[in-house]
Amino acid sequence: MPLSLIPQVFFDLIARVIPGCVVVITWYLTILGPNKALNTIITASSKQNIFNFWSFALLIILSYILGLILNELWSLTFKRIKDKILKGKKKKYIESCISENNKIRKCFGESELRLTHEDLPSLHVIHDHLRLFSESEAYRLLKLRAEARLCEALFTGLLPLPIINILFWYNYSRLFMMDRFFIELTAIVAIIVFWRKSNRFEKFYIRGTCISWLFFNFPIGPLKRTKLDRNKSS
Repeated sequence: MPLSLIPQVFFDLIARVIPGCVVVITWYLTILGPNKALNTIITASSKQNIFNFWSFALLIILSYILGLILNELWSLTFKRIKDKILKGKKKKYIESCISENNKIRKCFGESELRLTHEDLPSLHVIHDHLRLFSESEAYRLLKLRAEARLCEALFTGLLPLPIINILFWYNYSRLFMMDRFFIELTAIVAIIVFWRKSNRFEKFYIRGTCISWLFFNFPIGPLKRTKLDRNKSS
């Protein structure tokens, strides 16, 4: 496999296969219930070997397809809500990157950049341009974007889970069931965590991309020595 394909493979693994696999497993446990789901697996595996290469390959393919669907559902629904929330923040992130870059330039005796967020190209263009200067930095940022996609897909896939769990809980028994209560609590906490983490990873990706792009395209030279420094060294 060419080394250039490795980042794309890891992006697919993190952003699509893993969330798809997690959603498949959690839905299976929720619909059947943890105890019944585990008993079904144990019974099936005792009759025939279900943990083989083809079962694993089928799970990977289904997880990848489900991950694609979840990412598309996110783009059609919750991404629009998130974009409205981050619209003003995205501008502040970029402006803060330019401001921090100018502070560093000032420390090194360089002239400040007269740029605003409106002068910079789109974020995906910046990322693609950055890949021409530093593939390692571009791939590090690609990992951040993949982790954001991971959280977005998991948020979308797990969001209906608390309602589905309550419906099956009510259908099987109206009594208190510890396993159903645990699923309900875990699902709610996971949904909140994945929403917050997706925002954080998106913030890190935006800031990291802008800062790296500014450094590589507007390089800062070594610290210029003043006359006083030269006199001390002599």
